Amino acid sequence: MTLVESKPAATPSVQVDRSAETTAAGIPWYAFNQFRHAVRLRWPSIWSIPVVRDPYDLVTAAQVAPASILDVGATCRSREAGLAARWPETAYRSLDIDRSMPQDYHSFAELDQAFDLVMSLEVLEHVRPDTALDLVASCRDATRPGGLVLMSVPNVYTPAVQLEFTHETAYHYADLGAILTWAGLEVVAAARLFTRPGSRLMLHRLASPVHRLLGIDYCQTVNILARRPEAASL
Repeated sequence: MTLVESKPAATPSVQVDRSAETTAAGIPWYAFNQFRHAVRLRWPSIWSIPVVRDPYDLVTAAQVAPASILDVGATCRSREAGLAARWPETAYRSLDIDRSMPQDYHSFAELDQAFDLVMSLEVLEHVRPDTALDLVASCRDATRPGGLVLMSVPNVYTPAVQLEFTHETAYHYADLGAILTWAGLEVVAAARLFTRPGSRLMLHRLASPVHRLLGIDYCQTVNILARRPEAASL
């Protein structure tokens, strides 16, 4: 009699959810892309985002005069004077991890109040994607319910502004809007910032068909304003 060796029963395969490994930020790509898609539905191209000469115009257009402002990544507090000129009654506070400069706070753990406006301009590109998500969440938590968060990143459609070796991450405008949405914020408005002389802006606008054909913009940064919901379960 020939004995036939029986095969061991197959071990059922276990489906492991690895969706959080599909982006460098550690969040599911598909879910995050839904937020990106929503931003692109609102602004189908970089050209559909309006141009401003001052990023604080977005706050003014939202009919808000903030009583308190936190400047995250304030470096040398260079924005303090401009903010005081626009909103003289505003209490300005700065936060930066660089202890070589005088700051009000050097970490979010030191905060002793919530703010009407938390701004972080041209900071996210200097950190890794996972750190960027943590930074946005910290800015959200530092904002009072109903308050505003203003963020900007270099415009990827303007190649020259990417040429700095301290930059770690490039952001499409849809990425910035999606990150803010992912953090539980409501995107209010977006703008491209042009800071060079007005005569150059006029020339660029005349050359707009060429810019569109080449896919190259002339504005330095993309700015997005978002609001923390009044009653959010974050």
